[in-house]
Amino acid sequence: MILRFFNKYKIYFIFIAVVYSLYSFIVYLSNYSNIYFLNIPKRLENKPSTVTTLSNNTQNKYQIDILDNTTIGVPSSDDNPVVFILHNGMDLTYLVEELASNGYLTLSIDTTNTDITDHLRLLKQYVETEDIYLTNKADFSQVSIMGIGASGLQAYEQALYPMDNSLANLVSVLLVAPDLTQLQDNTVPSVPVGIVLSQYDGNVRTLDGQNIFDTLAFSNNLQANASCLYLFNANHNFYDASNLEDDALNVPNAESPRLEASAQQDFLRQYSADFFNNYHHNITSTNIGLDSSQIAPNTIYDYNVLTSLITPNSLAILSPTESNSQYFTSLGGSIDMHNASITYVTESYMAPYDNAAGFQHPGLPMELGLLKFSWTVDSGLFSTSVPPIYEDFSKYNSLSLWLSLDPINKLNSGNTPQSLMITLKDNNGYVEHLILDESSIALHLPDGYLVSNNYQSQWSTFTPLSNLRIPLDTFTKVDLTQIDEITFKFNQTPSGSILVGDFRLLY
Repeated sequence: MILRFFNKYKIYFIFIAVVYSLYSFIVYLSNYSNIYFLNIPKRLENKPSTVTTLSNNTQNKYQIDILDNTTIGVPSSDDNPVVFILHNGMDLTYLVEELASNGYLTLSIDTTNTDITDHLRLLKQYVETEDIYLTNKADFSQVSIMGIGASGLQAYEQALYPMDNSLANLVSVLLVAPDLTQLQDNTVPSVPVGIVLSQYDGNVRTLDGQNIFDTLAFSNNLQANASCLYLFNANHNFYDASNLEDDALNVPNAESPRLEASAQQDFLRQYSADFFNNYHHNITSTNIGLDSSQIAPNTIYDYNVLTSLITPNSLAILSPTESNSQYFTSLGGSIDMHNASITYVTESYMAPYDNAAGFQHPGLPMELGLLKFSWTVDSGLFSTSVPPIYEDFSKYNSLSLWLSLDPINKLNSGNTPQSLMITLKDNNGYVEHLILDESSIALHLPDGYLVSNNYQSQWSTFTPLSNLRIPLDTFTKVDLTQIDEITFKFNQTPSGSILVGDFRLLY
């Protein structure tokens, strides 16, 4: 009876079996294959974040006063976090007003002939004194410091050697266009440090602050986040409301247009508030590049930027610290290359040690290791296996590439941005593709041109390494607890060349 039923309807059973087999085959290919029209790659989209700063939402009442030749902004509330702004004779009242309106007791201190600890002790006396307007206005368990220009050194030294806890507890340090030529210390700070660099800084032309980030990025003893922001078309003086001299004129090959003074101050006003809000209140409503789970922004408050971030407990996958980095990853996996090349090069301000021709990283490093990836056909590939001990990516927030285009390499077509694909494969064989394209500013060639002299050839402006950050929650198909293989496929452009300074998992 069953046989007669099957024979009667066998054509239907065969049809169902064929459809099911075909469906299963397509599902298999969509999960396990490199056939892209079936296993469709995603794209990493870098959309501008909505600008919603704390100051937009909760303006606090405050008063501005002069106390012992120091401009001070006093919120109407009690027990406020404290921010010291260190500088050398600048007018930074606009910063004092912004931070005070955000609920910070803010002091703008000319450090030409003074030390921050003296001001801190004096402030504590005033705060603990009855019947004056500073009574109970400060919470000394939450103190941050901003240092601008030459005062950046004193601010950074506070990060390296924080003041006694009986005086204050340091939360974070922000350095703006810092002059660190006298810094001789490689001590690792115990608090988060942020650095803002101006592309056309005519006073600190080497952009010294980059050296701090580069040192911390490869430290095995990193204790707190470090970030670096490169502000396009900015100079040094325009952060000072009393100095309208365009020091960018001191920078060879400086291009126009440049940011107006009002624009630079607008940027720093908003950024400083958001920076301190992030570390004091964990407010991250604006992506300013400090959250490792978010894409590195191309713009902040509509100003073009490059950003870099390093976090403690991150895991280096590929750090070119020595020549064998072109054969083995930092995890111990071998590197396989097909139809593409990988070369270890070094960036140095000293011509005999510089074989990263044309590339010009801020800070003028003595010897910065880089891996140059080059391809001449659209089938280039870099692949490496992940040792089982490191297969669990789920405890990290993102994959971070620290890179720049090779500026003078003719494999990069004019001003056309580069594009490539990253593929993750897990132990079950699931495969997921993600295209990294021109939506990330790190894959754009900086404006400029080649400049040569008797010693070496360089790009006309800095070509900083910066983060191309991939949030791991972008990958929804593979099992992030058991990643088996990482592949870069140079299949989006016919040729190209990129310089990679680091590839890691950020915590």
